Amino acid sequence: KKTKAEETKGDVPEEDPSQRKVKDVVDETKGDVSEEN
Repeated sequence: KKTKAEETKGDVPEEDPSQRKVKDVVDETKGDVSEEN
């Protein structure tokens, strides 16, 4: 069973474009750091 927080976190990317954008930026930054290091 998922917790309320997990359900909300899963729903946000699809419902909130601004949150999805933030996730994309984080993913890109994480990828850049991995390649540089």
